[in-house]
Amino acid sequence: YQRRVHGKQWYQRRVHGKQWYQRRVHGESCAVCLAGKMMGGEYEDGEETKSDFLARMFLMGRIEIDEKNKTLLSTTTCKEETGQTKEMVQAIKSNPEQVFAANPIFPRDQAEGCDQYNVAAKGFFSLYKEKMQGRVLDGAKSLVFDATSVTDISLEPDGEPVKNAANFMAEEWHHKYDVKFRVAAKEDPKQYLSEYFEKTIKQLGDAAIKINYVHTQKLES
Repeated sequence: YQRRVHGKQWYQRRVHGKQWYQRRVHGESCAVCLAGKMMGGEYEDGEETKSDFLARMFLMGRIEIDEKNKTLLSTTTCKEETGQTKEMVQAIKSNPEQVFAANPIFPRDQAEGCDQYNVAAKGFFSLYKEKMQGRVLDGAKSLVFDATSVTDISLEPDGEPVKNAANFMAEEWHHKYDVKFRVAAKEDPKQYLSEYFEKTIKQLGDAAIKINYVHTQKLES
């Protein structure tokens, strides 16, 4: 297979079952020339092709050629890319409900040296009543308390409840609330809170509570 781009021939061949793209320049393959041309103008057909992608990776120094084995090698590790080692990823998969992010939040009576953060999130409630129940709101506050030890929590409705039309067995209603509170922490608690709430759903018999979309703002000292 071959195609022409600005009068140059591009060839595709397979090496050990992998696709390899190259251009012949003075009898040598030149990935740098390819990368420079790609970065200097638009893609040939408006979309990034596989050869464009490889050229970009070369230019960014993220892959290199293993000439001995006729293949490509990544120059980055999983930890550099995601902040997680292979062992960490495996641990997360084997314990999907465990929170691995460190908790930087301290109770107010132990908050010396901590910064103050305002936290805002969305609370999603599913229950079989159109009118919100006080016990369900208390359950949401309990969910926040379990994660932060905070008791001063604001819950304000965000719009009218919506009936779940897909549930033909019972009258189910979805409620959405703004959730706001303040914590004392050694560092931004967003990662910890996001992971905690992502993995934790509060069940209250005929109701379920989920908190998501965490945003934090550090207060000026």
